[in-house]
Amino acid sequence: MHINPIKFQRLLHTMIQGVVYHDSSGKIIYANPAAERILGLTHDQIFGKTSFDPDWRSIRENGENFPGAEHPVNLALKTAKPIRNVVMGIRPGKSIKTTWIMIDAIPELNENGKKVDQVLVTFSDITTLKELRWQEKEKAGMLKSIMESSSESIWSIDKNMKLRFANTKFIESCYSILGRPIHVGDYVIDFVEPDKKEFWIRNYQKALGGESFESTETYLTESGKKYYRMNLNPIFSGGEIIGASVFAKDVTDLENFFATIQLHNDRFREISWIQSHVIRAPVARLMGVLNLISEESDISLDEIQRLLQIMKSSCKEIDDLIRDVAMKSEDILRRNTEI
Repeated sequence: MHINPIKFQRLLHTMIQGVVYHDSSGKIIYANPAAERILGLTHDQIFGKTSFDPDWRSIRENGENFPGAEHPVNLALKTAKPIRNVVMGIRPGKSIKTTWIMIDAIPELNENGKKVDQVLVTFSDITTLKELRWQEKEKAGMLKSIMESSSESIWSIDKNMKLRFANTKFIESCYSILGRPIHVGDYVIDFVEPDKKEFWIRNYQKALGGESFESTETYLTESGKKYYRMNLNPIFSGGEIIGASVFAKDVTDLENFFATIQLHNDRFREISWIQSHVIRAPVARLMGVLNLISEESDISLDEIQRLLQIMKSSCKEIDDLIRDVAMKSEDILRRNTEI
C-alpha cells in the first residue's frame, strides 16, 4: 500500500497527540507541532535532546524523580520491546507547572531485525484528567472523613446484598451485636441475627427496588437493649439502581426518654383516676354518715358505734389512697430527675 508522504506529513501536523522520533542513541530527531505544544518547547529546543537531559525535570506519579534510564524510550532501546501507558510528569525549561503525559514507546528495528534503528514515541496530555482524578480523590477523602466522624452507622450494599462500604461505627456496632467482624464483599445477610433476616431482606429489597424509607428496630448488644432508626435509600448510577445505602442512628436514649414520658402519663392518668373516682367512695360514705348523725336525734349507742367504725374505716382508706398518690408522685419526680 502506497502512503502519500504529503498526507502523512499533514496527519502528523494536525493530530493532537505528540509524536517524537528518537535515533538509536536516544536523541530526538523529529517532533510534530503537538509535541512542541504539549512539552512547551520550540522545535529547536527539542531537537537533539535525550531523556537524560536535566531540563525535562520529569517525575513519577508519587512525586519522585523519574530517572532517565527508566524513561520509556530508553527501555525500548534497551529491550527492543514496546513500552506502553507510562505516566510521567514534566516541567520543561523553567516552567513551574507540571504537565502530565501518557507515553507509548515503539522500537523500530533495522533490516536484520536485531537492532533498534529508532524509537517512535507518542504521548497525550492527560493533565486535565489527572486534575479531575485528584479532585475526585479529594472529594472522596472528604466524604469518607465526614462519614467516619458521623455518630451514625453508615454502610452500602450492591444489588447482590454484598457490602460495598462501611464506616468504623457500623463495623463496631456489627461486632457488638454478633461478636465477629464484617468486611467489604461479605454477604450482609450472613451478619444478621436469625430473627432479623426476614426484616433486613425485605428492607434491602425495597431499597433496591427504588424506595426510600425509614425504619426502627431493636437489638440486644453487650451493653443492653439498643434502638436503631434506619434510613434506607437506593443508589443510582446513570439512571440505574446499583445498590442501596443505609444510615442507622442509635436512638436508645431518645426511645427511653419517650418511654419514661409515656410511663409518667400513665401514672398521671392513674393518679387522676384515684382522685376523681376512688377517693370519692370513702368520702361519700363519710358525708352520708355525717348527714345521718346531723339529721337523726334519737340514734342508739350501738348505731353510733357502727357509724363511727364506718367513719374510721373510710378515713383510713382515704389516708391509704393519699399515701399511694404521694408515692406515685414522688416516683414521677425521681424519674424526671434521672432524665
